[in-house]
Amino acid sequence: VGGLYSSWGTTRGAFAALTSGSILATAGMICEHWWEDWTGEDFLLSGQEVYFFAMCIAWILYVAFSRIPGAILQKTTRFFSEKLGLPLWDVVPLEHPRFNINKMLHRGDYVVASDHTGTGGQVVRETWNWRSALGITEDFTRSDKLIYGFTVVKSLALFALWIVMTVVALTVGVSLEGWATYHYWVNTVFFIVLTTGVMIWLSIGGLRDVLALFRDLKNAKRDHSDDGTVRDHDYELPSSPYSPS
Repeated sequence: VGGLYSSWGTTRGAFAALTSGSILATAGMICEHWWEDWTGEDFLLSGQEVYFFAMCIAWILYVAFSRIPGAILQKTTRFFSEKLGLPLWDVVPLEHPRFNINKMLHRGDYVVASDHTGTGGQVVRETWNWRSALGITEDFTRSDKLIYGFTVVKSLALFALWIVMTVVALTVGVSLEGWATYHYWVNTVFFIVLTTGVMIWLSIGGLRDVLALFRDLKNAKRDHSDDGTVRDHDYELPSSPYSPS
């Protein structure tokens, strides 16, 4: 649940963030909807503010529960278990073996050559530049770069157009006919042309991939012992220094 995707995060921290975020978001929606019926006043937080605070608290709990030493967590859990009369020992996992994220993501010693066809099966260490800042790696093929570049340019162009139209609307003003023309060309014609092109592109690529699939299935060597069972699933590392001792 996300806690596995950092070298120091734990499942315990991830579930703490998941639980708190779900509870706070749900409570916020309930209060925002019925608070006026209960008190006669509007709820003090808007939906966006509830989302923001729930996100911040979830992140704080994720960091805290992932990094808090085991001895402190044991004492805290024992204290609240006695005061609240709740079996928190069964709810809060004190033991949390570290997860081998490199093995799951095929990084480092677990690299799979077929995952890096764009570089001939070799892993290339990325250097900081404008391409890496945009997420473009050596694994990108020419068509990947073309599609990605078009997507970025389209997003930036629409964002720039939004800024221009906002400034014009707040300073000069835009008539109803002007807004109608704007929405006709930008939100109708442009997206119809764009989606038509994408549909044709995906149809051609999908047909090509289907033909390649049948060709690979015809030439593939069958392994009848492969029943889908995951046998190599030991992703645990030695206990972290934050585990209780």
